[in-house]
Amino acid sequence: VILLGCSCTYGVGVDDSETIAEQLEALCGRQVVNLGLGGTSNQFMAFVLSKLYNRFESPYAVVANYTTVDRNLYFHEQDIFHLGPWSQKEKRPMTDKTLYPVRQKDLYFNSFYNPTNATMQTRAYSDTIKALCKDRSKLLNISFFEDAAHAVRADECFEIDNQARDCQHPGRNIYKKVAEWINERV
Repeated sequence: VILLGCSCTYGVGVDDSETIAEQLEALCGRQVVNLGLGGTSNQFMAFVLSKLYNRFESPYAVVANYTTVDRNLYFHEQDIFHLGPWSQKEKRPMTDKTLYPVRQKDLYFNSFYNPTNATMQTRAYSDTIKALCKDRSKLLNISFFEDAAHAVRADECFEIDNQARDCQHPGRNIYKKVAEWINERV
């Protein structure tokens, strides 16, 4: 079982044993691979899943845990950048000595000043993930964020209880609830 998502999937602020992945693995008896990564986007999930299907056998199930719609991925000649609300404050160029100097702040505002654009981008990434999983893997779409849950027509939207150590991410009890929910469907 593959888990895709941001820091809410990765398990920021909880012990490794309390993450969705660890709890789900204990419940379902299948290997669970946590591909959640802090600060990433729904676009990054589709990108990672396409790479996974190109290199490995299809997983039994994929759980796409969508993050907020105001995040995106920017491919630069020197690196990949993850854009999100934090990018609004970035005033310096993302890279030095480049043919294409760009400020994260500019990219962020150009992508997300229109909420329809952000929502439809997320919907497009969701459609890509569905197409990749079709006839290969069982797919569950979940989110902790109402904007994303609405955009992708998620199977379930969970509430962030802010019980992680940083008081901003889901805590172990919500992760347990999510793991149990997933286990009932895989």
